[in-house]
Amino acid sequence: MKKLTTFLILFSLLFSVSMNGQDKKSLSYKSKDLQKILNQTVENNKIHGTSFAIKHKNEVWSGSAGNIDDDQQYFIASTTKLFVTTIILQLVSEEQISLDDKISNYLDADIMAGLHIYKGKEYSNELTIKNLLAHTSGLADYFQNKRPGGMSLEDEIVKGIDQFWTFEEAIARTKEMGALFAPNTPGKAHYSDGNFQLLGKIIENITGKSFAENCEERIFEPLNLSKTYMYADITDDRPIKMYYKDNELDIPKAMTSFGADGGVVSTSGEMLTFIEAFFTGKLFPKEYIADLQQWNKIFSPLRSGIGIHLYKLPKILSTPTMIGHSGLSGALAYYDPKEDIYVAGTVNQIAYPSTSFTVASKLVKRTRSNKMNQLFETVSGIGLGGTYSTIANNDGNFRISPTVTLYKEFRLLKPISFSAEIVYNSKGEISKDKDANIWSHYVELPLMLKLNTINNKFGVSAGYSTNFLLFSNKPNDTFQRIEFSVPIGVHYKVSDFFQIYLKYNIGLSEIGKNGYANEGLKNNWFSISLMLLKP
Repeated sequence: MKKLTTFLILFSLLFSVSMNGQDKKSLSYKSKDLQKILNQTVENNKIHGTSFAIKHKNEVWSGSAGNIDDDQQYFIASTTKLFVTTIILQLVSEEQISLDDKISNYLDADIMAGLHIYKGKEYSNELTIKNLLAHTSGLADYFQNKRPGGMSLEDEIVKGIDQFWTFEEAIARTKEMGALFAPNTPGKAHYSDGNFQLLGKIIENITGKSFAENCEERIFEPLNLSKTYMYADITDDRPIKMYYKDNELDIPKAMTSFGADGGVVSTSGEMLTFIEAFFTGKLFPKEYIADLQQWNKIFSPLRSGIGIHLYKLPKILSTPTMIGHSGLSGALAYYDPKEDIYVAGTVNQIAYPSTSFTVASKLVKRTRSNKMNQLFETVSGIGLGGTYSTIANNDGNFRISPTVTLYKEFRLLKPISFSAEIVYNSKGEISKDKDANIWSHYVELPLMLKLNTINNKFGVSAGYSTNFLLFSNKPNDTFQRIEFSVPIGVHYKVSDFFQIYLKYNIGLSEIGKNGYANEGLKNNWFSISLMLLKP
């Protein structure tokens, strides 16, 4: 128990952050730090431009970097689905529809025929409005799922194969792919653009107006969103073109085909206005929001509610939990209910859409903080791995053993970091002479200087480590001592939240003490850690 308590204390110290300065209501004193987050995003050579806006307690900040201006119009892709959710909830409040209504009440028979067949049984007439909103219908995704014997429509689009498709063709693709599970299967959800194509058609059939007209009259005009609209003209060059890696995609035909599942164009500022209105009762009764929060896993770290998504990572990463929606283009609009923060923006990159969540999380975390200034940028981490030790005598074998690492990195200058670590390590030898067997338990305290590449993807580090041998279970000879070593590390950052860390320690102290079998040897070891990071 005492060992566990000590471990928890060390862990809490490593991850603690001092809170200097007084809390401020204005975001103005944070604008430099917020802009820095956007600047660093475009410096990683993956993102060509980014634009974000954020609101906290009536204070608003917006910024951009790279090839996107603050007021630039861009494709919000599947964030469009929030507009569908809004209109459906408005129809509910007007008592024109219920979420439990069967969709067959509002769609033609030819659309419903063969829509959902699973294991030889047809469930088409069991599908409800709620099933479509919550992605619990079991319908395939006509856009991202592969067609039998072919590529997905998404694969074709990112290759630059621009093409039109109609609502009827999208539904035909959905039917061709076949259903994935029966509707309302407990714990089952599958993201499907076809769900929202159907919802768009239901809205049109109920109101007698196009989906675009409904958006304009029910959302855009009331909120004065003058730069937000449904993309419908292939000659319209107002929205910035999306990127797939380094390729600029010219796909106006596809963008006019998405409609209710991804065809809206907007700006970060206007999406911020919308997402606040969505969660504050300006568009439909606010009490509906609680009913939408019935979460099912779709793809990590997103969970699908009823017409909304939840972004939630493990608590250890200290990232904000947010509700809203995002799109494949790297656009998103989310709300942090804990701190009452709204954020909207894009990284305009189809190949790395998750980057938008990283940026939004950093902006929200910086907005949450009440620190006037941050002297250093910091990254915390916890790693699990193994050690390959060179402690072995002539009759024995090397030993591979577990390692736990607590890690804190401080960015001093742009390419240079300083890091401190607390490492638990067990090393040992196996000898033919059982009385010489040693299994030793260490706590290491490395202090390292690290040189990073421009995009922080790779880093090399070196430093000095003080290593405490806590105890050994050599038969009849338990001993303690202090050793010293020079650690050399190589870091590979897989993502903002995950790093592979290789380290080789060169022993400086002779370890032949107290009858140890290997008199005069140095304690050298190699370790590898898989680390979860908390930016």
